Amino acid sequence: MELAKFFGLDGFDDLVQNCVALLAYERPQESSVGYLLEESQRDVVADTINAMILSTNPNMKNLQSCLHSYLEKLLRQLTTCYLERRSSNGDQGEAFHLHRVLNSGKDIKS
Repeated sequence: MELAKFFGLDGFDDLVQNCVALLAYERPQESSVGYLLEESQRDVVADTINAMILSTNPNMKNLQSCLHSYLEKLLRQLTTCYLERRSSNGDQGEAFHLHRVLNSGKDIKS
Protein backbone atom coordinates (compact mmCIF):
# COMPACT_ATOMS: atom_id res chain seq x y z
CA MET A 1 0.00 0.00 0.00
CA GLU A 2 2.82 2.39 0.85
CA LEU A 3 4.45 1.80 -2.52
CA ALA A 4 1.24 2.52 -4.43
CA LYS A 5 1.73 6.27 -4.03
CA PHE A 6 4.76 6.07 -6.33
CA PHE A 7 2.80 4.67 -9.26
CA GLY A 8 1.87 7.25 -11.85
CA LEU A 9 4.83 9.55 -11.23
CA ASP A 10 5.95 10.96 -14.56
CA GLY A 11 9.17 9.36 -15.71
CA PHE A 12 9.12 6.68 -13.02
CA ASP A 13 6.06 4.55 -13.72
CA ASP A 14 7.55 1.59 -15.62
CA LEU A 15 10.72 1.39 -13.59
CA VAL A 16 8.82 1.75 -10.30
CA GLN A 17 6.54 -1.12 -11.28
CA ASN A 18 9.53 -3.28 -12.18
CA CYS A 19 11.38 -2.45 -8.96
CA VAL A 20 8.29 -3.22 -6.88
CA ALA A 21 7.83 -6.44 -8.84
CA LEU A 22 11.19 -7.63 -7.49
CA LEU A 23 9.59 -7.75 -4.05
CA ALA A 24 6.84 -10.09 -5.24
CA TYR A 25 9.14 -12.95 -6.21
CA GLU A 26 10.66 -15.49 -3.86
CA ARG A 27 13.67 -15.68 -6.21
CA PRO A 28 13.65 -12.29 -7.96
CA GLN A 29 16.83 -13.03 -9.95
CA GLU A 30 14.85 -15.71 -11.82
CA SER A 31 11.88 -13.45 -12.57
CA SER A 32 11.12 -11.44 -15.69
CA VAL A 33 12.53 -8.36 -13.92
CA GLY A 34 15.59 -10.18 -12.59
CA TYR A 35 17.79 -8.21 -14.98
CA LEU A 36 17.40 -5.26 -12.58
CA LEU A 37 19.59 -7.11 -10.09
CA GLU A 38 22.49 -7.29 -12.53
CA GLU A 39 25.45 -5.07 -11.78
CA SER A 40 24.86 -3.03 -14.94
CA GLN A 41 21.37 -2.07 -13.70
CA ARG A 42 22.12 -1.36 -10.05
CA ASP A 43 22.70 2.36 -10.57
CA VAL A 44 19.39 2.70 -12.41
CA VAL A 45 17.50 0.89 -9.65
CA ALA A 46 19.28 2.86 -6.92
CA ASP A 47 18.56 6.16 -8.69
CA THR A 48 14.90 5.25 -9.06
CA ILE A 49 14.52 4.31 -5.42
CA ASN A 50 16.41 7.45 -4.40
CA ALA A 51 14.10 9.59 -6.54
CA MET A 52 11.06 7.85 -5.05
CA ILE A 53 12.26 8.62 -1.53
CA LEU A 54 13.15 12.22 -2.38
CA SER A 55 9.73 12.72 -3.95
CA THR A 56 8.11 12.13 -0.55
CA ASN A 57 9.56 15.39 0.75
CA PRO A 58 6.53 17.61 1.43
CA ASN A 59 8.60 20.70 0.55
CA MET A 60 9.33 19.35 -2.95
CA LYS A 61 7.62 21.64 -5.43
CA ASN A 62 8.91 20.06 -8.62
CA LEU A 63 8.98 16.26 -8.86
CA GLN A 64 11.58 16.43 -11.63
CA SER A 65 14.05 17.98 -9.19
CA CYS A 66 14.03 14.77 -7.15
CA LEU A 67 15.76 12.94 -9.99
CA HIS A 68 19.06 14.22 -8.58
CA SER A 69 19.93 14.54 -4.91
CA TYR A 70 21.51 17.68 -3.52
CA LEU A 71 24.76 15.77 -3.12
CA GLU A 72 24.74 14.73 -6.76
CA LYS A 73 24.04 18.32 -7.85
CA LEU A 74 26.88 19.54 -5.64
CA LEU A 75 29.30 16.98 -7.08
CA ARG A 76 28.32 17.91 -10.64
CA GLN A 77 28.93 21.58 -9.82
CA LEU A 78 32.30 20.75 -8.22
CA THR A 79 33.33 18.78 -11.30
CA THR A 80 32.22 21.55 -13.64
CA CYS A 81 34.08 24.22 -11.64
CA TYR A 82 37.22 22.12 -11.50
CA LEU A 83 37.15 21.51 -15.27
CA GLU A 84 36.40 25.19 -15.96
CA ARG A 85 39.38 26.23 -13.84
CA ARG A 86 41.57 23.75 -15.69
CA SER A 87 40.30 25.09 -19.03
CA SER A 88 41.09 28.67 -18.04
CA ASN A 89 44.67 27.54 -17.33
CA GLY A 90 45.14 26.35 -20.90
CA ASP A 91 44.14 22.78 -20.03
CA GLN A 92 47.17 22.58 -17.77
CA GLY A 93 47.02 20.55 -14.60
CA GLU A 94 45.51 17.29 -13.55
CA ALA A 95 41.96 16.41 -14.54
CA PHE A 96 39.45 16.01 -11.72
CA HIS A 97 38.70 12.43 -10.71
CA LEU A 98 36.18 12.14 -7.89
CA HIS A 99 37.08 8.54 -7.07
CA ARG A 100 40.74 9.45 -6.74
CA VAL A 101 39.91 12.34 -4.42
CA LEU A 102 37.58 10.22 -2.28
CA ASN A 103 40.06 7.36 -2.04
CA SER A 104 43.05 9.55 -1.24
CA GLY A 105 41.46 11.02 1.87
CA LYS A 106 43.17 14.32 1.04
CA ASP A 107 41.59 17.70 0.40
CA ILE A 108 41.54 19.19 -3.09
CA LYS A 109 44.19 21.87 -3.21
CA SER A 110 43.51 25.03 -5.15
